[in-house]
Amino acid sequence: MGKYIFFGLLIFLVLLGALLTWKRMDEKKVLAEIHQSIPSIEFSSLDEKSVNLSTLIGRSLSLVVYFNSTCPLCQSEAELLVTHFQDRENLDFIFIFSEPVAEIRGFKESNHLEKLENVVFLSDTLFQFAHAFKLPGTPATFLYDTEGKLVKEFMGTFNMQELKDAIAEVNGD
Repeated sequence: MGKYIFFGLLIFLVLLGALLTWKRMDEKKVLAEIHQSIPSIEFSSLDEKSVNLSTLIGRSLSLVVYFNSTCPLCQSEAELLVTHFQDRENLDFIFIFSEPVAEIRGFKESNHLEKLENVVFLSDTLFQFAHAFKLPGTPATFLYDTEGKLVKEFMGTFNMQELKDAIAEVNGD
């Protein structure tokens, strides 16, 4: 009798594991589809003007970075982006912060983000981007090609070499 309970429990656990794996794969597929399309969301720029995200992506290679100025990972990534991409002209940087414009200005200055070419800073105090992209937190980074198609995404910290490789692949380097 004990063997039957053991095997029954074993079969149950295997089926449960398979179900959870399938659900996770399905969720990743749904998220990939969501991240592929550019939502039409209005944000505030540093000069307090309304900017629609969909008008910024697709003009050139675009790196969309969702940040929070108090996040230590975000601060570290900002430093890496400036160090590795400050001379890159064919890459647009779109920083979306979940904070007011005044805090974004301070983060921009303290992390020397003005050294980047083609950079836009947007405020999303209503968390529209996080909601539309179903983001669990910051940072999140998305690389879009010149046609507005998602090339690479990083949830949490990005891997600099993977990011550089993705940019080089799109540019044909």
